[in-house]
Amino acid sequence: MKEELGYAFPGDSVPKISEVGGKGLSLIISSREKMPVPPGFVLTVEFFRPWLESIKSSPLWKSFLNSDNTSMMSLCEEIKVFSQDLTFSRQQDIFLDNELKKFPDKTVFAVRSSSPEEDLEGSSFAGIYETRLGVVRSDIKSAVRTVFSSCLDPRIFTYKKEQGFDVFSPQIAVIIQQQIASEISGVCFSINPFTNNYDEVVINSNWGLGETVVSGTVTPDTFIFDRLKRKTRKFTIGKQEKSIWLNADGGTTTRNNTGKAQKTLTAKQVKRITKLVTKVENLYQKPMDIEWAFYNNTLYLLQARPITSYMPLPEEMKTVPGKPKILYQDMTISVQGLYQPISVLGTSMYQQLLEKLSLFLFSSKPDLSPSNALLFIINGRFYINLSNLFEFVNKNKCADFIQNMDPLAAEIIRGLPKKRYKASVSKTPGYRYTALKIFCRTVPYITRGLLFPKYTNRLNHKKFREFEKYTEKLMQSNLQLTEITAKLFKRLTAMIFKNSAPLGLSGRAFLNYIKKLVPDAETEDLQALSLALPNNVTTEMGLELYRLSCEIPESMTSQEFLRSLNNHALPSNTQEAWDKFLRTYGHRCPDELDPKSPRYRDTPETLVEMIFSIKSAPETESPLKNFKRLQVKRNKAFQKIFTAARQKSFIKAKILKFLYRYIETFAGYRETHKYYLIYTIDQLRRKVISQAENLYAEGRIDSINQVFDLTLEELQSSLKDSNYDIRARANRNIVFPNKLRTYPKLPTIFDSRGLILRPPVKEMLKGEISGTPVSAGIASGPVKVMHSPTEKPFNKGDILVARATDPAWTTLFVNASAVILEVGGVLQHGALVAREYGLPCITGVANATSLWKDGDSVEVDGSAGRIRNLKHS
Repeated sequence: MKEELGYAFPGDSVPKISEVGGKGLSLIISSREKMPVPPGFVLTVEFFRPWLESIKSSPLWKSFLNSDNTSMMSLCEEIKVFSQDLTFSRQQDIFLDNELKKFPDKTVFAVRSSSPEEDLEGSSFAGIYETRLGVVRSDIKSAVRTVFSSCLDPRIFTYKKEQGFDVFSPQIAVIIQQQIASEISGVCFSINPFTNNYDEVVINSNWGLGETVVSGTVTPDTFIFDRLKRKTRKFTIGKQEKSIWLNADGGTTTRNNTGKAQKTLTAKQVKRITKLVTKVENLYQKPMDIEWAFYNNTLYLLQARPITSYMPLPEEMKTVPGKPKILYQDMTISVQGLYQPISVLGTSMYQQLLEKLSLFLFSSKPDLSPSNALLFIINGRFYINLSNLFEFVNKNKCADFIQNMDPLAAEIIRGLPKKRYKASVSKTPGYRYTALKIFCRTVPYITRGLLFPKYTNRLNHKKFREFEKYTEKLMQSNLQLTEITAKLFKRLTAMIFKNSAPLGLSGRAFLNYIKKLVPDAETEDLQALSLALPNNVTTEMGLELYRLSCEIPESMTSQEFLRSLNNHALPSNTQEAWDKFLRTYGHRCPDELDPKSPRYRDTPETLVEMIFSIKSAPETESPLKNFKRLQVKRNKAFQKIFTAARQKSFIKAKILKFLYRYIETFAGYRETHKYYLIYTIDQLRRKVISQAENLYAEGRIDSINQVFDLTLEELQSSLKDSNYDIRARANRNIVFPNKLRTYPKLPTIFDSRGLILRPPVKEMLKGEISGTPVSAGIASGPVKVMHSPTEKPFNKGDILVARATDPAWTTLFVNASAVILEVGGVLQHGALVAREYGLPCITGVANATSLWKDGDSVEVDGSAGRIRNLKHS
């Protein structure tokens, strides 16, 4: 037996996954561990090498290599047909015959694919490859040829392109396994795939062979088994529309179910399946799903593979089964709307920032471990430990606070059973009086702003300029990167706390207080008080971008602009405006929290697209004119409220005017602290890039961006030690974040046993979708679903639909007629900008980016929080 052509199971050899694929390898390993796997063998990738060489030398393949997307699919079909005529070589025949002789003559087989790319943790290729059941010995070669040819199926090439695999290197292994005449069969998941609960096993079952369950052609029975209580928590008898049975002489028979469906599994059988899947999970040390079968009351393991779509939890965030669970909230989503993990280097930077912030506020080094912290960062995600937060703020008050950021998360928190999630920390004085300590430290800065708003504003801007000069000087020093980071974050933390955050937050708080001070004022007038506020760096960036667009010659296209920019041939006034914008805002970009993200100055194409989007707006709708119009509206609204208040109470009117002066000066500060955080991150990024260029020139990294897969300390070590293996460390660091990237949509609220909590389903009127109203008004128009601010042209009158927005999206609001967001509340960036631009805006619309397609016409009622479908494109 030539091992490179195949491997038997059970057997002594353990091949590489590249030889036998994930499915084949799991059967070989499971057999070695004495699990009840029916015997068989795997024809390796090497077995089929002559066939693939024959295909790749054909004229059809040459045409395929030069094809476009339109002709590629039809050529795939032709190549697949061509492969059906391939013959077995003498070497292939001998190996196949020798393996088949090990089985009794009347053995019936199942013939399945096992591609090296199939059934991996990030890709399943579910149901795309062919399977042949009930195959007798005389039909084995035909079945092998059929399964092999399925690796050339158009659906395979489409899936490979989507998953990032090489479409021009097809490869496959084939499993030939004794088939069990199953009486009951199905699949079992070692975690609950619907809720992500690690403590539940989910079993699907039907009569006969498991093909009906795997292919999804029936509604199977479903059993949810609680591992902790060791009993079935819930079961549902499916419709069991049909079943497939193995014939003794080969082939299968399909039977339609005409009677009442009967429960397929007993409680004892459910426990046996659970025990088997737990054994498989322990063997592979990851969540697994298996195919199983009962025959004569013997349980068989037919397949085992990693679960491809689940949310993994880092070990630090898990709790032991049966111990009190911890509830977490992903603030990266709730506050920033970021679903992809921040880079390893970014995580390392923000870890230092959290430490400096805690030292500044509490004069002590914090415990930022997931079980003890309130706020922590791990694997590129910011989390709040809600269990600890509940220890000194009840869940309803917590939900009220979160409502402004993420109304869907707030709904989940309000609906939590009482005392389900117990804190892992006690009510220490440090936690109990945290809010009071912070408030007391902010009082002097807020008081100064109330008494001397103009002076305080001038003082703050002086401090901002001093911070910029300090940063520039520090960047020119010979200090190590870790030292520079520590010094910068220490200075940044103090500046934000003294000169920015308390003023911006209190300005917003005073806006809410005014609503209580003058409860009789009209809602529209109260909302107008937040329009077009000065000292907002994000609004100023949008206006500056518009001014830049006005300096571009009317006839110039975006391509001509880029060409002239690259050739240093822009008109002098345009170049001056461009340089001015980059000096102030060049450090900003989409996903700007991550130092890995290229800035506007790095990728001018992104910025140019935004400029020309604004440039297309008519003069009457210019952001400058709109800003001035909204300022007038705000001042008129205040005068109206003030006049009404003065008629009732002189003192109340005085308080109102006093607070409005503060709001007008400082409420716009809400973006200042983020502006300088991103400024700092960018300065560190530039330092990192300069060091990465040296490492790349020395051949120690594969690309400049690979340094962002290191922590600050690791990067520093690599600079000191020329033998430091950067590639190995970087590859280890990104394993877990890459797992998070493959999860289709990370949840906001989940617990330490993986359970994802979701808000209750709302009842909606026909043709209507509801969300949280955050900016009043009614507008209708065509939907434009955007996943990035420069994904496609965004035209005047389009309704912006996105998961969330950050300052990089601001220019889109110029053309938008309304805004719909999946994530966020009244404090989400999109909500704030929408109010300032006077646009209707609704947030917290679950799955908004998949509810509509571009061109669908909807009406957005930002006052009622309802979206009405009008017509489809």
